[in-house]
Parts: sequence; structure tokens; C-alpha cells
Amino acid sequence: MDNHPTIIGPQTKAALALIERHRRRELQQGRGQVAPRSPPAGATRAHPYRSLRQLPSTMSTIGDVSQHLGLSPRAIRLYEEMGLIACQRGIKNMRMLDETAKARLDAIVELKKLGLTISEIANFLPQDQPVPSALRERLVQALAALDDQRSAIIAYLARLPAD
Repeated sequence: MDNHPTIIGPQTKAALALIERHRRRELQQGRGQVAPRSPPAGATRAHPYRSLRQLPSTMSTIGDVSQHLGLSPRAIRLYEEMGLIACQRGIKNMRMLDETAKARLDAIVELKKLGLTISEIANFLPQDQPVPSALRERLVQALAALDDQRSAIIAYLARLPAD
């Protein structure tokens, strides 16, 4: 009978890889070294591996940027899907952000803190264009509304009985 481990279930890539690891371990322990498998001659990869040295030093992963800005990586993916930022792809198809995308994300975070919704931000920050005057007008309106709210709060506090 065969000494190889028996794996019950479908012959998935993971199961086949496990069998191959056991085979290599047996060969290395008992009968000498086994040569790693090499691709057939003339075979090319659709996406060759890239080293980190090939990426500009200004590129960051969404994990790094999300920690820096206090966003979740899912939010950054959503902003990319909405067209608010443009991500490049790095090693293993990871999203990489350049300085332009990081600056736009910073602006998005600031505008969200100012009370604008994502749909408003998407309308006000078109890709690769300066800040439109409509955004300035919207922020002036928000400031006027806050001034009115502040005046109303002051007036209400003045009517409250003192302790």
C-alpha cells in the first residue's frame, strides 16, 4: 500500500499542494534532495512578479493609508468604486495609492468632518479638477446654517432659569 497521506474530499489545489509537500518532505528526509518544480520551457506568466523596488517610494497600501487617516480599508475601496480616487495595482494585485490619491482622500475625510455626505463630495470633487465654486457655496451655506443654529442655542440658553 502507498505511504502517502490520504486526503478525503475533493482534490482541490490546497489538497494537492499538501500531498506535494508531504512527498517532498519524504524525499528530503530519506532519499536526498528533490529539485523544485520549474515551469515548462518557454512558459511565461500573465502577470510577472514585481518587486517592491519597482514601485515609487510615494506609493502606499490602503492598509497604511487607512490607519493614517482613520478610515477603514473598505471605505477606501468604496471611494475607488465611486470614482473619487484612483488606485494603482501593486504586488499580488494590492491597491496602491499615490500622492494624488492620498491628497484626495485627505480632502474627502475633511469634507466628511464638515458634514457633507459622500454623494455631495462625489458631486463636488470631480476627478483631476480643482475645487469647484459650488463646493465653496455649499460650505458657506453650511456655515450660515451653523451660525443660525448657534444663535438659536444662545437665545434658548438665555431663556433657561439660572441655578
